[in-house]
Amino acid sequence: MTDWLLKHASNEIKLRLKYFFRNYVRRKKLNIAIYGSPNAGKTTLANLILKDLINQKMGKVSKIPHETRKIQKIENVKMKTKYGNLFFNLIDTPGLSAEVKARKFYKYGIRGKKAKNRSKEAMEGIIESMAKLKEMDNIIIVMDSTKTPLADLNLALITNLEVQKNQMLI
Repeated sequence: MTDWLLKHASNEIKLRLKYFFRNYVRRKKLNIAIYGSPNAGKTTLANLILKDLINQKMGKVSKIPHETRKIQKIENVKMKTKYGNLFFNLIDTPGLSAEVKARKFYKYGIRGKKAKNRSKEAMEGIIESMAKLKEMDNIIIVMDSTKTPLADLNLALITNLEVQKNQMLI
């Protein structure tokens, strides 16, 4: 996984990855979280990372927004690097959105009580994700290139991370 990323990543990402591995490989366990807008590809990325490293999936991927409504976590993922073994917990978070209205799910055939429950669960997951930011050692922010990059809560997330001095990989 590391070799593939370094081969295909931009120079800036390569530098960030090298810094990350060199400085964090000696820590016992990291919390690495994936944040971003709904349907930006957070769970898809988590599934790819986990498939490469431990042949496991994080969760279900769907065209319906807010498929991930609760924080998902796979613990003790091991990655071999040229600096040694890196152990981390990979955390997949619900898509960040300023509001989640039940009617948003109507076009996907989800109506009534199911739509209201999905909306409520999504907002609770967003609130929990933002509250857990302080527990994360590193954040990967996934942005949908077909939309405004700083839409929804992405700008608030980036500002919050800058204030907390978290390491980011965008």
